[in-house]
Amino acid sequence: MENQTEKKLKREVPLKTSLGFAVGEISDMIAYQGFSFLIFTFYFSLVKLPTETISLVFILWSIFNAFNDPILGAFSDRTKTKKFGGGRRRPWIIAMLIPLPAVMFFLFTPPLENSTSSAIYFFITICLFDTFYTAYSLNHTSLYPEMFVTDKAREEVGAARRILMVIGLIIAFVLPGFIISDLTFKHEDPITFTQYKITGIVFGVLILITMLIHLKYGIKEPSFDELKKKETLSFWDSIKLTLKNKKFIVVILASTMNWYVFGLLPMIIPLYATYVLNMTKIRF
Repeated sequence: MENQTEKKLKREVPLKTSLGFAVGEISDMIAYQGFSFLIFTFYFSLVKLPTETISLVFILWSIFNAFNDPILGAFSDRTKTKKFGGGRRRPWIIAMLIPLPAVMFFLFTPPLENSTSSAIYFFITICLFDTFYTAYSLNHTSLYPEMFVTDKAREEVGAARRILMVIGLIIAFVLPGFIISDLTFKHEDPITFTQYKITGIVFGVLILITMLIHLKYGIKEPSFDELKKKETLSFWDSIKLTLKNKKFIVVILASTMNWYVFGLLPMIIPLYATYVLNMTKIRF
């Protein structure tokens, strides 16, 4: 018989499940932070789109993003299927196994004939990236409170998530410096275009591998029959309920400012390092 102390020391969540779920953070960080770190510099310095054009594309993308996320969230909440392994969140993650890694490469393959075609390609690919990334990240994140319902379980898995999140961030920021010799295209060597594409491929492969580990070891959803019993709010009802929650609105405003900084800093680091700090090669 186990005594009470031994019972308390036992993990509520098996280590394999905890780490398997947390590995999903690496996929998430590599995708989004890798995108944030490279995309502006690539289209500004290499493709040489005017700042005004890039700003317009980002504005249009932000409008698209504002509708894309809640719509995908509503679809995810209402998903109850036996396809793609069955469940509500797992099928979405499985469906993104190929599109999300693939788009990391296509972000860096714009037509270079003229700025108009480059700008249109830029807009379409970042919208595709956002759709595929959101479909993965939203469902991965939603699984956390659904799979781990006690404070102890969330503490155990949360610790693993934070550790592997940092590993993902390091990969996203450090890896490009080992592949791309001139991030800001200061010396205008054509090989830089190829190096960006290679970086996209490497990011894609790492995302695919970590997503597969996440799926195999870190996801356990209720059976199809259990999901069928659950009622979900309609899209508009969920919007109304959200807007009535004043505390949630305050948190979202603070989170918006937080992500504004998180989004801005990675974008300017390569250019700041090259033209303000006069670093000829960026190595971290």
